[in-house]
Amino acid sequence: MSDRRTIYTKQIIKKAFLHLLNDHSLEQLTVKGLCLEADINRATFYRHYQDIYYLFEEIRTELLNTISVTVVRDMANINFLTIIYNNQGFYTELFRTSSLSSIILESNQCLIEAEIEQAKNPEQFDFEEFKYSFEFYIYGLEGLLKAWLNDGCELPPEQFAQILKKVTP
Repeated sequence: MSDRRTIYTKQIIKKAFLHLLNDHSLEQLTVKGLCLEADINRATFYRHYQDIYYLFEEIRTELLNTISVTVVRDMANINFLTIIYNNQGFYTELFRTSSLSSIILESNQCLIEAEIEQAKNPEQFDFEEFKYSFEFYIYGLEGLLKAWLNDGCELPPEQFAQILKKVTP
């Protein structure tokens, strides 16, 4: 199979998966149901993925690669919020199975450490204060995003971004 066909097939599978997550939890999804939604056969699915959970992890890994420190600094980033808005089922499931804070910390540990090193001015930098302030900020943002998702993202991303800008430093 050519790379272009493989990429296309995986996109179709992921699109169907994300669509199904809008109405079902990860545990409720089946390969059979996903194949029906994607209009592919089971052999095609298994050619690319071991199971539903492997597919979920691949999408999660792709997410980790897209979240950067700039998004952490500006969680009101409209592009990030639009991605969440357009894939509510996936992000609801993601936040149910793991925390945003752990995703951000996992994906940006090296960058966060570099940021700390750059910010250190021996006379003015308090590492403990920074550490706890950062965690407070991340957990607060996680709570706001979860609340937005639990409300079915009733507010459009632009309006939610304005609220985030008002309540975050």
